Amino acid sequence: LRLWVDSRDVLKAVAELPTMANLVSLAVCGGVVPTTTAVRKFAASKSFPRLARLEIVNTRFTAEHFEMLARAEWPLRHLKLTRLAVRKAGAEALARAAFADTLRVLELPECEITAGGVQALAAAPALAGLRHLDLNNNSVGPGGLLALTRSKTLRGLRRLSLAYGNSGKAALDTQALFNFLFQIGTYLLKK
Repeated sequence: LRLWVDSRDVLKAVAELPTMANLVSLAVCGGVVPTTTAVRKFAASKSFPRLARLEIVNTRFTAEHFEMLARAEWPLRHLKLTRLAVRKAGAEALARAAFADTLRVLELPECEITAGGVQALAAAPALAGLRHLDLNNNSVGPGGLLALTRSKTLRGLRRLSLAYGNSGKAALDTQALFNFLFQIGTYLLKK
């Protein structure tokens, strides 16, 4: 199911839908700021008990909204948030989310995540099952790379996407990149 959002209360309306036991994928796209009540009801909804994939694009969530979303009890395996201001607070909420231990794919492109947010994700024991982490277009910087290489919980990653993350705000120099690749290579050789 793919919804184009043009109202602040669309998530509330979705939450109030009758149970859709076979709905496994939901995409919500739109440039509105949802109401706190709408996000709370959406996250608490039992309308889609088998939801395995959730995609939210270009919707303006606040830090409080991410805290509410993290309380959702869906068995998510794939979460994609695109062009949302996840930042550090949102990454911390996702790292301790009720669904974090079932996630296998976490895509966070263009979500304003910096080293602090990457550190929260890299240190989260609940994310040990991740196989794919997409941090494209985020200024992860050397601190974020260091957190990823030192992470004990993200050792099962098969795909890590960091494209277009070398902004002036948290520039990666050649040495930082070399150190990152060397650390990953050293870890793989030890296996």
